[in-house]
Amino acid sequence: MEGNKTVGAGWAARFLLAIILVSAFAIRYRGISYGLPAITRQDEILIMNVVFRMVRDGDANPHFFVYPSLFLYMQAGLLKAELACGRVSGSCRSLQDADMSSIFLAGRFLTLFFSLATLLAVYFIGKLLFHRGAGIAAVLILAFCPLHVANSVYNSVDSPMTFWVTLAFLQAVLIHQRGPKWRYYVLGAVFAGFAVGTKYNAAIIVLPLLLAHFQAHSFSWRAVGQRKLLTAALLAALAFIATTPYALLSFGEFTAGIRFFTGHYSAGHLGATAPLVSYLQYARLLGQGFGPWLVLAALGAAVHLVARERRKGILLVAYPFAFFLMIGMVRAYFSRNLLSLTPFLALLAGYGTVQAAMFLRRTVMPPAAGILRARVPPGKRLASVAALLVVVLSAACLFRQGLRSYRHVSQSTLLDTRLEAERWIEANLPGKARIVREKYTPRLPRRQFRGKRVQFDLPLMKPAELGRFDYVITSSHVYDRYFRDRKTYGEYAAFYEDLFARYECVRKFTPDGVRTTGPTVRVLRVKK
Repeated sequence: MEGNKTVGAGWAARFLLAIILVSAFAIRYRGISYGLPAITRQDEILIMNVVFRMVRDGDANPHFFVYPSLFLYMQAGLLKAELACGRVSGSCRSLQDADMSSIFLAGRFLTLFFSLATLLAVYFIGKLLFHRGAGIAAVLILAFCPLHVANSVYNSVDSPMTFWVTLAFLQAVLIHQRGPKWRYYVLGAVFAGFAVGTKYNAAIIVLPLLLAHFQAHSFSWRAVGQRKLLTAALLAALAFIATTPYALLSFGEFTAGIRFFTGHYSAGHLGATAPLVSYLQYARLLGQGFGPWLVLAALGAAVHLVARERRKGILLVAYPFAFFLMIGMVRAYFSRNLLSLTPFLALLAGYGTVQAAMFLRRTVMPPAAGILRARVPPGKRLASVAALLVVVLSAACLFRQGLRSYRHVSQSTLLDTRLEAERWIEANLPGKARIVREKYTPRLPRRQFRGKRVQFDLPLMKPAELGRFDYVITSSHVYDRYFRDRKTYGEYAAFYEDLFARYECVRKFTPDGVRTTGPTVRVLRVKK
């Protein structure tokens, strides 16, 4: 009888997992065409420009090391395969003939695969560390997490990095649960190397791998020189070098990229700069992207787990705790940097919620009692109320976060104001007009217009220099940052106010949230 119950529970868990994965795919797939045919996300443009150059020039050296090279090589291989298929079918003969929307969609499907595979890995981790119920709950939480959903379909490194980090952690869990077997060390080292080969700060994943090793061999100096650990360290380094070979072959460019990466985060980013450290900003972003109550449930579960099962608890909280400490040390902050924390938080929140539900079942509704006759033992009333709050608030927060994810995806399918502005500009502005535009504005056909794009330095252009152009195109994604922080950027905010007062706005594209989304784009005519 017990065997039949176990088999039945296993099939039920697999059925629920399949439903959750299909739902996770559906909500992510709905937003996969975000912005297209306009390319509006700057991270995607940055990465894909490097990929295009590599494929066009046949140069394996990306000459770009702000990020490592593994994801770039994956995208380049995908692009080459797509071009080869195009040549066979006759649809395109070169990169210049290729459909950019199809290329970006293919890359986004690759990121979507990493996202869904991460959900599957989280289930196995939850099942190994706790039980099937905790694994299912963790996958459910992560499947509809707005932070995870929003970053699941972009040609960017954070979702692939999260996948490799989760796989590496799975090997640490296997070492903890099943013993220090060679295959777990080898796979953990390779996955850790791939994670660092996708994004540098993933190096923190070596911490749970080390903890699992020392837990299996006891904390001693002898364990430091253990052959499995030394081999794993070598394999991790080799995996990184294999995926970012020009870190050695072009060492000067590599170190320059590292200096730029660290310098940018230390100096801050316009609109995302903390006064000194960014812990408070990241905590706020985590509450928005994962859910405030689910974060609290995860923290409570972490404390409970460390107190009751110290080794297991420390293994699970080591990466998110150390990673949060690291990213919060600098001034610049971006919500996507929190993505690799979401599998760990989902595991903790799922475990805590399921444990609370199981406690309620044992105390409030014992098998022999009906619901109406249920009695709570006096000594467990406070604990029962707390457990009930955990279950109810977690469910409410999960529902709310699911709605937020759905709204985000629904908004992303609307017409982007930059594409709307691009079409209007092509149809209405005179040919060969001289146009200066800033970041987050529509592209300009080079054959039709003489355009110049500036980054964040439009306010630094002198009036005489602006006078050489016929039109100025601005974006609220830029100037709103100055308006939000007038204390720091008061001079820049004043520049835009003067610009809007001085020049005639011939057309303004404002998102209405019903038909269009994106920034407010203004097309200003320069008075001569």
